[in-house]
Parts: sequence; C-alpha cells; structure tokens
Amino acid sequence: MNFSFLKQKDLISIILLISVAFVTGIAGLISLTVIFFVSQLGFGRDPQGKHGLSSGNSRLGGIAVICSAYISLFVYTYVLDYSYSYQINYQEAGVMELTVLAIGTIGLIEDVSQKLGSILRLCTMLIIIALGLLYLPELLPVKLDVWFNTESQFFPVTLYLFTLIMTVGFINAGNISDGANGLLVTIYLAFFIVLLSFDHSVLYVSLIIALFTFALYNILIGKIILGDFGAYVLSALVAFNCLKVYSQHDVSVFLFASLLVYPCFEILRS
Repeated sequence: MNFSFLKQKDLISIILLISVAFVTGIAGLISLTVIFFVSQLGFGRDPQGKHGLSSGNSRLGGIAVICSAYISLFVYTYVLDYSYSYQINYQEAGVMELTVLAIGTIGLIEDVSQKLGSILRLCTMLIIIALGLLYLPELLPVKLDVWFNTESQFFPVTLYLFTLIMTVGFINAGNISDGANGLLVTIYLAFFIVLLSFDHSVLYVSLIIALFTFALYNILIGKIILGDFGAYVLSALVAFNCLKVYSQHDVSVFLFASLLVYPCFEILRS
C-alpha cells in the first residue's frame, strides 16, 4: 500500500495511535476504528477554519466518542461477560441518559446544519434540563452552602432555579472550550477517572478509553473535534454526575471545582 500521500508526522501519529489502541485493548481498537470512520464522513464539517482546524474538518467527534463507549460497553458486558460492580438505579440512569441525549440532539442538529441560532439552542436546553431536574429532584444539592435563606419556604424553588442556571451555564462553558488542542477532552478524561473511584462502572471504563484515544487523535491528527454534540453530551454527563456524586457521597464541592475550573473560567472571561 502506498503511503506517500502521508507526511512523516502523520505516519508517526498513526503508528502511535495504533500502539496505544493495542495497549488499551479491545476498547482502544474499537475507539480508534470508530473515530477514524466518523472523521471520514462527508457531512458535519466546518465550512471555514476555526476551532484550531483548517476548513472542512469534522465536527462529529462526540458521536465517535459516545458510539465507541457504548460499543465497548456492549462487548465487555455481553461478549466478554464483564459485569457492573455496583447496583444501578435504572430509573435514575434512564432519565439522566434521556436528558443528556436530548441535549446532545440540539448540538447534533447544529453540527450538521449549522443554522440553529444561539438563543434557540439556549432556550431549548433550558426546557430540557428543567424537565430533567423535575424528574430527578434527588440531584438538587440541598446540602450545599448557598447565600440564599435555607429556612425560607421558597428554598426548594430557589435551589431548583440555581441548579438549572448553573447546569446550563456549565454545558455552554464546555462548548466554548472545545477545539483541536485536546483541552476539553483531557479535562473530562481526568473527571471520569476520578468518577470511577465512586462508581465502578464498565461504562466509565469504556468512556475513559474512548476519551483517551480521541484526545490523542484530536491532538496528533487534528482532523476532528468534539463538536456541539460531543461538548453538550459530555458536559451534561459531567454536570449530572457532579450532582449525583455530591448528593450521594461525602465530598467537597471544591473537588469538582479543581477538576472543572477551566471551562467555568473560560465562559466568565468570554
């Protein structure tokens, strides 16, 4: 096979990626294959150079990461017969995943059409997250020290609105931070590695490997970014899991702040 069309840097990057995929096992090979396939699709591309990439590169990296994670989850669970090491609240997980997927759909439409206005996206996201939090009131951070009066009869409503605004803000902060430098991916990679110490889920293992492989591909090859779908889905997953861990475990809010400070700083600075 003639590889003369590839630059030496590209060849080195591809060899490194394949080596990492073999080290990370079947999940790494799945991730590398899916990422490469998605990066070659003819739709969902930037019409002009931005995000640190030249024009025409793929915005569908989030699709690749999520598909890789769930394909690996299926293989680990049903083919290799690995199992979850903790009890799953299927109702909670179902509502959370549906909410995250609905938020991601907004980003996917924007990735493909690139015609959704920012106000429309923001309002739709507010409605989706508001409904999700209504069905998951146990995620509200009731033990968080806040400046509003916790003795007031309006405290539940105030806390609900506070959580809604903070969640929507964080998801948009993640979208702003997406690019070709691997920054957002590596931040979320670190988060899910820490999350694995609380929830020993095969899904998180699959997601960590998918993010790790994508981060290398994103930095070395530079032909694909997470896109709005990826930034929205991963940011929503991070936000909801922060609320979940905080409500179920004795952890400080500064644990999440130390891991996720950059996207928050970036949106405030912007």
